[in-house]
Amino acid sequence: SNFESQRARKETRYQQLLADISAAGWTAQLFTVEVGCRGLYHHTLPHLFNFFDIPRHRKKKALNEVAVIALRCSYTIWLSRDNRIWSSNYELVKRPEGSAD
Repeated sequence: SNFESQRARKETRYQQLLADISAAGWTAQLFTVEVGCRGLYHHTLPHLFNFFDIPRHRKKKALNEVAVIALRCSYTIWLSRDNRIWSSNYELVKRPEGSAD
């Protein structure tokens, strides 16, 4: 899958850094996170939340928010496909007024 190829690419990219950290006497763990433009996420994202013992209800909420943010950003980019200048005023992830938290 595309998620798997991106995960493998990232792991390869950071192998030397992990080796350098280990050689310096530190311990490091690499977590890759992949989220697609349609709001789908790879299993590595829930695994990251599990590593940090994020409670199930918060993990579910965070995964939903990540999906919505990815969708909103992708949609904004698509809507702006004909614009030659990107405005920093585009509100990609602002919650609608009165949204429940």
